[in-house]
Amino acid sequence: MRGFTFLLCVRIIFMKKAPSIPAMKKWLVENKPLGLFSAGQFTLADIDPKPWSGHFNYLTHVRGKRFVLRFRGPEWGEPDGIVDEYAILSAVAPFALGPKVYYLSKDFFGEPMMLQEYLSGTSFTALPKKQQDRFFPAVARFIAHLNKIPDSPALSVCMKKMESYAHHKETWRTRLDEISLNPRTKKWGEKIETLLPGAEMMLNRFDDELGRTLRKQKPVFIFKSAHAGHLIKLARGFRFVNWEQIGRGDPGYTLAVFLASLSDRPDFERIKKRMLSAYLKENPVPEFEALVEARLSERAVSNLIWVLWNHARAHDKRSPEKATSVTARFAAVETMLNAMG
Repeated sequence: MRGFTFLLCVRIIFMKKAPSIPAMKKWLVENKPLGLFSAGQFTLADIDPKPWSGHFNYLTHVRGKRFVLRFRGPEWGEPDGIVDEYAILSAVAPFALGPKVYYLSKDFFGEPMMLQEYLSGTSFTALPKKQQDRFFPAVARFIAHLNKIPDSPALSVCMKKMESYAHHKETWRTRLDEISLNPRTKKWGEKIETLLPGAEMMLNRFDDELGRTLRKQKPVFIFKSAHAGHLIKLARGFRFVNWEQIGRGDPGYTLAVFLASLSDRPDFERIKKRMLSAYLKENPVPEFEALVEARLSERAVSNLIWVLWNHARAHDKRSPEKATSVTARFAAVETMLNAMG
């Protein structure tokens, strides 16, 4: 499947509901990926049964081997997708950062599907808090290792340049436009609109800081989905999953995304201090702490808008207050921006 490494993304209509397991089993028998699948000789089970999810993930056990059968879910309707993720994971395979990939089909019930390694481990967020606390410095070093991935033609196909905060302003406005069209989220959208002038001025200041650093330090590899819930603790080391989006630019981005996913913890400041210290010992970046703080502020606004936007798209009948964390997030962002003046 080496030829797929350089494929560009294709635009398709993503499934809102996965095919039935019998239908998928029939497809696997008829198409026989990796030459492994025969009728009655394998199992297939849903390991991500949420109805509204970025991906459908099924565990298949065949001939003593386990794979994850992965394809796009209803949450993401973008042209990027499994083809990109397959190419990215193929390119980063030598660095042992994500699952291995073994097979790609461009026509699995009309859209791409891949078979990837089943990571036998535990989601970081499912670990007891004491174990998480013990691993935070190691996670920071793992992220520092990830940030050192060099440029390559294979990665450049799906790489997004992330040397400025400017594109966040456009994303905020686009998502708020969608939020305003939904009667259940419109009022919250209007409230968030009142915060945008201050948030956009904040990004203008952060761009100056990032520019200074990138004149001293080359842009680094960025894994955009570095949430704690996407980190798997293996018997030895860690792996991230959900590799559909990568970039190159802001050195603080990846660690800040991980930290932002833990920001509601009462010991967050202590966690942040420990991870910053461990990261800088592995990868000394000029003005790194300021970059991470800036990115955490941007993430606070972006995540506030995202939870509301995602709620609107999911057609959830519950109110935003009941279904999401929008109330607490809005209060935190409002306080943050007021403190910045």
